[in-house]
Amino acid sequence: MSQLECPTKAPAYYTFVLHTVAAVSVPVNVLALYLVWYNSPKSSKYRFCLLYVQICMFVTEIYMSVICPGYYFFPMLGGYSTSFLTAYISGHISAVFYLFVFCFELPAYLSCFLYRNVCVADLDPSRKPRKSLMYGFLMFTHIFPFATAFCIHLAKLTDEQAYQGLKTYFPKCMHVLTIQGFAYYEFRINVWIGIIGIVAVVFLFFTSSYFIYLTSDTIIILKNLKFHMSDQSFNMHKSALISLLLQCSIPVLVIILPIYFIGVVVAKDLHEYQEMATDSMFLLGSHSLLSSSILIISNPTYRLKVVEMLKKNLVFQTITLGKFKPKHELNSTFDGQQGPFGPQGFGGQQNAPGGFGGQQPDNGRPRGPPLPFLQNVTDEARKEFFEIVSNENLTIREIESQTAQWAQTNGVSDLYNEVQSNKTAFENEKKQNISTVISNVPSVQSSLQAIFDNKDQTQSQIRETIDNLHQQYPLEVDTLMQIGRPNHFEPEEQQGGAGGERNNKKKQNKNKNKKNKKNKNSDATDSE
Repeated sequence: MSQLECPTKAPAYYTFVLHTVAAVSVPVNVLALYLVWYNSPKSSKYRFCLLYVQICMFVTEIYMSVICPGYYFFPMLGGYSTSFLTAYISGHISAVFYLFVFCFELPAYLSCFLYRNVCVADLDPSRKPRKSLMYGFLMFTHIFPFATAFCIHLAKLTDEQAYQGLKTYFPKCMHVLTIQGFAYYEFRINVWIGIIGIVAVVFLFFTSSYFIYLTSDTIIILKNLKFHMSDQSFNMHKSALISLLLQCSIPVLVIILPIYFIGVVVAKDLHEYQEMATDSMFLLGSHSLLSSSILIISNPTYRLKVVEMLKKNLVFQTITLGKFKPKHELNSTFDGQQGPFGPQGFGGQQNAPGGFGGQQPDNGRPRGPPLPFLQNVTDEARKEFFEIVSNENLTIREIESQTAQWAQTNGVSDLYNEVQSNKTAFENEKKQNISTVISNVPSVQSSLQAIFDNKDQTQSQIRETIDNLHQQYPLEVDTLMQIGRPNHFEPEEQQGGAGGERNNKKKQNKNKNKKNKKNKNSDATDSE
């Protein structure tokens, strides 16, 4: 008989902390999902594996932290949902669904490790992947969520069994039967709750052993192929494996440690640690946040994309709060980088790096930082690449086709596809920005015209009104003001507004007088 005294309600801080964790976790998880789907190479199927993991963890965390957060009475295997949905979803159904979704993280991680192993093994002709073992373990781990949900469904106690169980084992907790959404499991009455533990141990033992085998095998293959592949390809596979290990191992710690602590409290009836054991669910609820953060930080592509997004947001705020931009900045807004691989704009940027095959200096090499897939290939392969992109007899489509074949031949397809993916994303974003500006121009032009037509205002008021409009539509106002300049498209020597032609004539007469004076001096010298 336990001396546990169950609290009448959850502490006020409990749901607040869970919701705070969710408030931080949701944007990080959404960012991770966005990066995995839109910033991974489209030709690589690995993004589907990562997406599988992210979705499973995200749904699990949102369910336990926001939708149906539970408060538990350890060492009793019971608790209740603090959600308003308890009127529609019983505590037992909530527990079944939670374990069902949570257990899908195991096969999701396995799919990632299998992909990394197969991807490396394909580079070694002497290796033949054991597909029967792979598919067998995938099927085996996908049975785990269904087996767990089935066992806990059968572990449900009737109202009479729950009453007798509390009266016998937790007599000081009889009042919890009146709490809406309360669910209680007792292995001394219904053995199915104990079978869940046995099933979990069996699945985790075999699956973790296979994880260790896949990781070791992948490392061995990489070491054997290190001198047969470029440094860039080797580092790419190595970084992907390390990122996956970190993404898996660190969040697993915040799952295993709380579960182990709760198991000790239940097994030894440590009722004095009831609140501490329940609060350990905070760690369990943050595993998705940790995993997503590690995924973003450990992946160079995702990390650079986040930095780029932050810089872009900072630049946008700076432009919005600033004044009119200079002419050279306005030009660069719509300029693009020329070349079949560089993002296409209305014109090429002057003194700016072109995409490979774009604007080139005298040495024939593209400007700007070196492309990732060119850094660790041989000089001969690099020369072959530049010959392809500088061949003016090839169409853009032919250049893209031949460079893709070149990347596959030199074992840098993943990096090449990543560059292509980033280029496509940049082009789409720029097209969207240009379309937005063009669609706003008519209304902004009408606003500007109304400002200039209003003669009942001072010049300072006009500037202030235009300034306010510029803060809302900076690019549109800059463009219209630039276009609206007098003789905007005439040569510089012919510009000058009113009086410009007269000034040009004066300049011509002055030059003519100087020439006549010079001729007279020359004649005088000849006479002497």
